[in-house]
Amino acid sequence: MSRRKSESAWSCWKVNIAVSQSKDLESRIGFQKAAGLALLAALLCTACASSPATRYYTLITPQPPAAVASGTHFTLQVERFDAPDLLLDNRMIYYTSPTELNFHEYHRWSSDPGELLSDLAMKFFARTGLFQEVYAFPAPVKVDYTLRGRVLDLSELQYETAEGKSGEVRLGLKLDLLQTRQNQAVWSSRLEQTEPVHKRNVQGAVEAMNIAAERLLQNAYGGISQVVEREDVQKQQHEQTH
Repeated sequence: MSRRKSESAWSCWKVNIAVSQSKDLESRIGFQKAAGLALLAALLCTACASSPATRYYTLITPQPPAAVASGTHFTLQVERFDAPDLLLDNRMIYYTSPTELNFHEYHRWSSDPGELLSDLAMKFFARTGLFQEVYAFPAPVKVDYTLRGRVLDLSELQYETAEGKSGEVRLGLKLDLLQTRQNQAVWSSRLEQTEPVHKRNVQGAVEAMNIAAERLLQNAYGGISQVVEREDVQKQQHEQTH
């Protein structure tokens, strides 16, 4: 009987030792996990602290030309502009040579170039008063004209060109004005604009790009207004004779 009690006591002692060792192991593992998490958090905080804040830029809606055409009875919708793969990213692009380019990681446009410039064109043509209404595609109503575009360039040149110029921005658009019902182009143009950068920083490049966008869209307005005004006169004459 005493032998059984002795064996039982021995077993209980071994169990207590095992439990104690297990708790001690769990405690050490828990401490290691906590220490690991604390180290990870510290590393993340250090990384966040060392990374500069990302800055976002947009373009100002250009003013209409000094001599604007009279308003027409037509309506317009502006499709989201297409763009090559290089310009599907909202990171700002700069060239360090004619064949080498880079992206600003912490300086970005507020949206990708296709959306940025189609939205700018929509606001610009709404401001000119050439059309009765201007909508983003798809318009909620039937419209007379559709403006379709493709972004060709939206970049800064940080190297000296063959002409001896350095510090420029380039903006390029291919624009088509279509009669919506016939889906037929009535005006097309490939427009390119370069402007010097007077302040050698990103803000200076954005200011130069604003000037380029204004001049390019004003040039587009000149061609589009001629076509639309002529069509409006013909439409009014036709209605008066019928």
